[in-house]
Amino acid sequence: FDRLSCLKHRLNKALRHFIHLFSHESDGRAITGDKRLIAYITPLPNPDITSKSSNLRQFLANRLPDYMIPAHFVFLEVLPRTPNGKIDRKGLPKVEELPSLTVTAPRTPSEELLVGIWQTVLNLKSVGVEDNFFALGGHSLLVIRMIAQIQQVFGVNIPLRQVFETPTITELASAIASSSNQSFSQLVISPINREGNLPLSFAQQRLWLLAQLEPDNPSYNVAAALHLSGKLNVTVLRQSFTEIIRRHEVLRTSFPTVDGHGVAVVSSDVTLFIPIIDLSSLSASQQHQTVEQLAHSESQQPFYLEQSPLLRVKLLYLHPDEHVLLLTMHHIITDGWSVDVLAQEIATLYQAMG
Repeated sequence: FDRLSCLKHRLNKALRHFIHLFSHESDGRAITGDKRLIAYITPLPNPDITSKSSNLRQFLANRLPDYMIPAHFVFLEVLPRTPNGKIDRKGLPKVEELPSLTVTAPRTPSEELLVGIWQTVLNLKSVGVEDNFFALGGHSLLVIRMIAQIQQVFGVNIPLRQVFETPTITELASAIASSSNQSFSQLVISPINREGNLPLSFAQQRLWLLAQLEPDNPSYNVAAALHLSGKLNVTVLRQSFTEIIRRHEVLRTSFPTVDGHGVAVVSSDVTLFIPIIDLSSLSASQQHQTVEQLAHSESQQPFYLEQSPLLRVKLLYLHPDEHVLLLTMHHIITDGWSVDVLAQEIATLYQAMG
């Protein structure tokens, strides 16, 4: 810390005492081991000091290794101190408690998808399309995670150097669009007969192989519990799921093994059974506990990839105006984002058919 106190004069007297760095592990949605350096600074009176973060980061980049450059710069009027005059670390504001900075909202679907990816990878609630990935705390390992998600969402392989050359969402979205156009210009898409055995995607191949190694492992189950309020027409709910399965062939797909390799088989018709469990005789506290137990038990039940649908639905009856819908799918046919899409489509179809 004493080394950094010498920055006072070089930064045009912007720092009054010193830059206090410490490692802080964020709470809430924090990822284990996800620690970032935060610089707390008490500047001299200067109305433009809040715009100097990029200058500070650039200045430090010329003098410190990457891992010592703070991910966040927090400007305070006064550093909190203990009664004996030492810095009160517990009194320093956490990143989650800091006022939200003005961010530029996404303007295109690609930018919106990238914002979601950055929020997940960087473990942040708010990201602007003009923000710098590395200024937000990104580093080489997170770049690799981001590239993997971009490949999964956009179907485009972005080279590692591309992220360093285009570190904002706006620039990265343009680079992805350019790569997509080049790929599409060289690619001729022909219709494929949906009957018979179909090849797996790379992600499906990986999940199929993991299922062969540990067939009873529920780690790749994607589960959700939806609280339904108001009168519920169970017949219409079943009709809504039937229509959803008809529309999305992946919900009618099984993944058997043929000659030692996984293949996808799309069925023309699949029946989904929706059992109803009556919990109305239990007290409110017993219902809450039982719902949690059933939700956990359901999420731990393995799927067998040879059997479709790889979707399970259970309806918990709590009260004539209150139900809980348990949804469980295997990751080979869905992801976390798709669960929300499925729920929205069910709600839309239910209202249209009701």
